[in-house]
Amino acid sequence: MDREVALIALPESSKEFGNVYLDHEMKISRLVEKPQANQANYVFSGMFVLFSQIFSLLEEHQNDISHCYGKMIETSGLQACLWEKGWIDMIYPWHILEANRMLMSSWKTAEIDSTAKLLGHVHLEGSVRIGQNVTVESGTVLKGPCYIGSNSYVGNNSLIRNYSAIGPDSIVGYGSELKNCVLFGNNDVGRLSFVGDSVLGENVKSGSGLTTVNHTVDYSQITCMANSESVETGLTKLGVFIGDNVSIGARHTLGPGTIVESGKIVADNITL
Repeated sequence: MDREVALIALPESSKEFGNVYLDHEMKISRLVEKPQANQANYVFSGMFVLFSQIFSLLEEHQNDISHCYGKMIETSGLQACLWEKGWIDMIYPWHILEANRMLMSSWKTAEIDSTAKLLGHVHLEGSVRIGQNVTVESGTVLKGPCYIGSNSYVGNNSLIRNYSAIGPDSIVGYGSELKNCVLFGNNDVGRLSFVGDSVLGENVKSGSGLTTVNHTVDYSQITCMANSESVETGLTKLGVFIGDNVSIGARHTLGPGTIVESGKIVADNITL
């Protein structure tokens, strides 16, 4: 390759990104960082093919990558390559849900591994994908697109709804409902729980009766704390975000936009 290349995309709004402007040969002629106006323009999408001289530039500009891009545009030039399919910049944790929906929306068929066990009556709809050595007990309803990772177990009479992704080595207890959520590996969701519009990290254990409330009483937009600042998510439905290695006892209700930090242990909610 004889030139440096930057992959660009066209989001609905580009005000949060570095905006790039192109000449007639698809070379980047100008870079504007996070313009004030809410506009749609091409942006860097996070993938580059650069020569080794980038390391000297980084040292020269105190590791400020934006200044390095500007210098390349001024001197040797930076060729643009347009990505025309879906693209999401993963800034906040709720973007994981958006990316998961984007991926699953492309699924056209169901895929069930030959080693999976669907016991008794299990009802499947749409693009359901099930990995190796999964056990799904009788009475469960799987509404695709959804995914169950290898070596996982889903208890009787559970409901796994659209855009739910269950990571490998996970357990979903009896009578639980999952909806539009991402559970990373080695999760244990206690029986009779509801997990909706939420993201659970790896190795999260929750007792029976966990409820993730995913909307306010009046369905107003939900705010979420990020880096000690309150951020408007733009969403009226959003559950919780639980970090890795968290244990939550039985019978807890978590409000919309709640963040549980990694490693936290929450005792059972005992009334007597």
